[in-house]
Order: sequence, then structure tokens, then C-alpha cells
Amino acid sequence: MSKARGLADLGNVYNDGALSNRNKVINGDMGIDQRNAGASLTVTVGGDNRYSVDRFAGSRLSSSTEFTLQQVADAPVGFVNSLEVTVPTGATPTGTMLSKMGTIIEGYDTSSLAWGSADAKDVTLSLWVKSSVTGTFPLALANSGNVRAYGATYTISTADTWEYKTVSIAGDTTGTWLTTSGIGINIIWGLGGTGAARTIVAGWQDAPSPGSGFGAIAGTVNLTETTGATLNITGVQLEVGDTATPFEHRSYGQELALCQRYYEVLPQGGLLGLSYYTSTSAYGPWHFKVDKRGNPSFQTSAVNACSVLSNGNAANSTAINFSDITTVSVRVQAVTSGRTAGHSAWADFSNGYLTADAEL
Repeated sequence: MSKARGLADLGNVYNDGALSNRNKVINGDMGIDQRNAGASLTVTVGGDNRYSVDRFAGSRLSSSTEFTLQQVADAPVGFVNSLEVTVPTGATPTGTMLSKMGTIIEGYDTSSLAWGSADAKDVTLSLWVKSSVTGTFPLALANSGNVRAYGATYTISTADTWEYKTVSIAGDTTGTWLTTSGIGINIIWGLGGTGAARTIVAGWQDAPSPGSGFGAIAGTVNLTETTGATLNITGVQLEVGDTATPFEHRSYGQELALCQRYYEVLPQGGLLGLSYYTSTSAYGPWHFKVDKRGNPSFQTSAVNACSVLSNGNAANSTAINFSDITTVSVRVQAVTSGRTAGHSAWADFSNGYLTADAEL
């Protein structure tokens, strides 16, 4: 007679929370790349993040060494893509230089961790990583404003070989951690940095330079010192508990929708229905596929990104403007000339694209 077994009796079964939606990182398999479609992105100096694959961005502070980010078809078994960092020309960081990349998790998605309280939950970060440079590399988790941080390291043992890494992190019982639509947790991979303002130590601490960038740990590898150096990551997962579980593969459609909460593209060839309110201005709504995290900002590839089709004629726009912005839609104005008020029209974006950006 067979004996029925509960979940606790089954080997290799995750039994410390939800069986789905474990991974708090979006696009951890680097499969969604709305902005660049696999093209290489050069990260420029400045405080703003430059996004490569969705939800993962790089930044350089001061005159830190230039690097590129790119989605590539190089991954361990079970994955297709990774995010690759390449250093065209290496240089030793001096002063308060810092090169880094990372991903930000929204406060709504980290609120269940109860960080900043006595009930703070432990988490585990896991990932696949490969580098042309061996050694110990820096990693950090930080709150909004980079005021509170956790420093950690991972070691690459063999060059140009995929390795699986896990880091278990005790929940932070102090500090202020946002639980709404702001920055919940910022995960940072240090690529090269120096100086007291940029350097943290292992474990929880008050950040050395609140409001500024950090990500270096003394004694760890500065990838950006080495000309031609590469670093690839994929399978990034942050989950509750002190043990890593297998990577949670979500469907492509689900992952894309999660990314579109922060960034959405009306691609080349996209159409919007408009109506001429005057002889020069046609208006119409763009209803987003996914509700945005906050009111987005907009960018077009050019002022003539769309061709306005009306009454059998076409004219390139001379300006594209936005009003009545909400998290679900925006009113688009395409400016042309010599049309008739009241006529319907199509905004044909065959000449370019339109984006809505609500990134953290």
C-alpha cells in the first residue's frame, strides 16, 4: 500500500513560500530588449542610467572607463540570452570613479520583505555569470537614495566559463525601504571604482555617500582596468529565503508585460487614430498596453517620425506633442499643415518610433 506524501516529504520541492512569482527581478533571463534589439549600447558619463536589455542599465560617474552593454546569444544550458559587458579600452580607476550596472525592483514588489522592521525577511540572490577575468567581484543592494546598502562578493574561478553563484542576505531590520511605486531595492554590479565615496564593505551599512553612486569593494576586481574584458550575466533571481531555488522561467508574453509597466514602444509601422481639430493639428489617444508605474515621459526618433494620412494625402509631421498624460494613456498631437478640421487621420510611424518611459 503506497503512502501519500506531503510537500515537505518531496525532494527538491520549494516549500518556503509561493511556487510561482518567486523571482522579484524582472527580465532576469535578459530575453526582452525593447530599446536596442540586441545592438551594442555605449554607456556614457553621467548620473542617468542607460538601459540595455529591459530593466538592466549601466552608468559611469566622473571620468570612469567607458564600457558597452549588449544582449547576446551566449548563455548556459536552459537560457538563450545574457547581458554582456565589454571594456573597449581599460584604465585604472582613480579619484572617485565608478562604473556599474544594475537593476531596480519597485517598492510594491519588495514590500512583503518588511525590510526596515524587526520582521525583515532574508533573501537570496542567484545568477549565472561568465567573465574573461577571474577573481572576486563586488555586488551591492541599496535602498532608495543609496542611503542604506549591503555589500557582497562573488568569485569567478575559471575564465570564459559559465558559473552559478548564490548570495544569501539577512533582511535589514533598520533603514528606510520604500513599499510603493518608488525604488524598493537597487541591485548593483560594480565594474570598476575607487575612492571612499564609492567603496563599501561586506554586510549591512550606511552608504558612504548618500545620494551618490557606489559599488566598489576593496580588494575586488576592477573589470574596467582590462582592455577587452567581458562579463556576462543571466538567470538573475532574488527570492525570499536563505536558499536559492531553480530560476523561475516566465512566459515571454508575461515577461514583456512586466517590462512594459516601465517602458513601452510604439514601433516603426505602428498606427494611431487621429482627428484634425484644426487645419494644422491632429489629435488622438495612445492607450498603453500595460498601466505604467507612473506618468511616463515620451520620446520620438524625430519630429517627422510619423506620416499623417488624411483624405487621401500624406504629410510628415513637423512636431509631435503630448498632453493629458496618465498611467494608462496620453493625447498625441501631430502637427502638419494645409489639412481640414474635422477630417479623420492616421499617424503612421513608418518613419520612426514613439516610446513611453516610466522607469525608476
